[in-house]
Amino acid sequence: MKQAANPDPQDTGAAGASHPSWLQRQLARLRGLFQRDVIVAQVGEGAENVAVGKNIFQLNVGGHNITPYLLALIGVTLVVVGFLSWPLVEPLLYPARMESGFNIAVADVGLLRRDGSMAQSDFGNAISQSMFATIDTAYAEALATDAPIAQQVLVWHDSLGRARGKNRPIGYVAGKTEAERAANAAALAQDFGADMLIYGHLTDATDPESVVMEFYYDRQAKAGEADPVWGNHALGEPISAGIAYAANPGSARQLVDRQLQPRAAALFWMTQGLAYQLIDLPEEALRVLEQAEQRLTGWPDNQGKEVFYLFLSQAALQARDFAKAIAYAERADAVGQGYPPAQMLKGMALYDRAQLYPYRERPIPPEQLAAACITLTGVERADADLTVAIAHTEEAIAVLEQALAAAPPSDVSTLRPRIEQMLGHAYRLRGQWRFSEHDEAAAMGEAAIAAEMYAQAAIEFDQAETHYNVALAGFPAATQPVYHAWTLVGLGALDQLRGFLAEREEGQAAALPWYRTSLASYQACIDLRDDVQGNLVFLNRVLNCSCVYYRDVVQGIISDTVQARSGGGTP
Repeated sequence: MKQAANPDPQDTGAAGASHPSWLQRQLARLRGLFQRDVIVAQVGEGAENVAVGKNIFQLNVGGHNITPYLLALIGVTLVVVGFLSWPLVEPLLYPARMESGFNIAVADVGLLRRDGSMAQSDFGNAISQSMFATIDTAYAEALATDAPIAQQVLVWHDSLGRARGKNRPIGYVAGKTEAERAANAAALAQDFGADMLIYGHLTDATDPESVVMEFYYDRQAKAGEADPVWGNHALGEPISAGIAYAANPGSARQLVDRQLQPRAAALFWMTQGLAYQLIDLPEEALRVLEQAEQRLTGWPDNQGKEVFYLFLSQAALQARDFAKAIAYAERADAVGQGYPPAQMLKGMALYDRAQLYPYRERPIPPEQLAAACITLTGVERADADLTVAIAHTEEAIAVLEQALAAAPPSDVSTLRPRIEQMLGHAYRLRGQWRFSEHDEAAAMGEAAIAAEMYAQAAIEFDQAETHYNVALAGFPAATQPVYHAWTLVGLGALDQLRGFLAEREEGQAAALPWYRTSLASYQACIDLRDDVQGNLVFLNRVLNCSCVYYRDVVQGIISDTVQARSGGGTP
């Protein structure tokens, strides 16, 4: 028998009775929170399938209560479903991508068969494990000594399992050719959020096997400027144990490991230098890499060490130590017996030293200085006068043309479009110097020289446009929006200079088409804003400091020109 819940003693339920006060009602509700239904029942002897209680579910079959069995079946079913679905659910509980300041992923080393297929290899796995252990241990030791940069670095390898948030296997990088492997490495690095992906392969085309180690670097690409270290690189020459793994696994592993250790150590130092650069400490990056150079005695120059000197040169350029950047680039080029990335870096150092020349004495617009659009770090190392700046610009063009001639086709690497972009910058700068020479000659009344400089500037600007357009085609907006935008900045600046030159020589009517073309390039750059959301470097350096700033400048020039010609109106 079910007993009703106790009613409110203040409520008689009778019509016309006095009603409880507000305080009485609230006290009654509070008491009700602690009251429960009272179940009272009496069951006689021999009773079967009796249920006493509230909200009871009972299923009878043939006079038998099967509820416990049904509940047990439901429980078992839930356990089985949970077990089977766990592999799908578990990854959701862990990060799918690496999340740190600088991310390094070490892939397995697969076996590249003679037919071009790639397969898992015990020998390759051991090599991969050794590479990871060397790098990881070095960072662990750095972390133990409170080295600040170690806290910014995350290293993943399949031996970690679920450690450090890793939720899925990296595997190996497949591909019949270097270009295929580079493309697959780039895709894998992007998928995992890795700034550097270390990979390699064994080949059974040699007897005994040889191992080729490579790495893909993709962080500076987010800045969008021409960068010779972006992309895939060979980590030295192929290594052979001199003994077949099948014949003597222990000895083969030991002999290969002995040759790999210095290269793994070099990668530790190189990644440390890159990490320092990413937190805007290029001088520290240069320091640690120069320190490393003294320690890498186990990696001879003739075993593909040019890649290390390339990264040394890049660190020096970031620190604007132009003399060291050029010297290390030349050493990399010599060791590699013709090394296009090093030639590109030398050209970049010569260009940067020359283009900084005006800023030794010219004040920077306050709004650009306040927005950190331009830094004067190392400006004291820039070329001291126009004559030297012109000479270094011409040398930059020569070495960049040399790099372009030796660079692999664009379907193998993106190096060629980066060199094309840099050549656009260099030819534009050479035309700008012609512009300065034009002004000097005109001021001195040397009309013939001024006219010659005007004609030469136009030729240099045409050359720049050709190279910019090739670079623009090599960096599709859909896949390389940041590089595409940087090239648009170059085109905008080029046509802006053309407008200045035309206005000086031919008047406002001749200048307006160039200004409008310049404006269109800057606006096209701005229109890429939505494609690069989250890239703070792009949003500040490319968009705000360049595209938006110079768009407004050119818009003002156009408005002033139109108003001057028509007495008012809009462009």
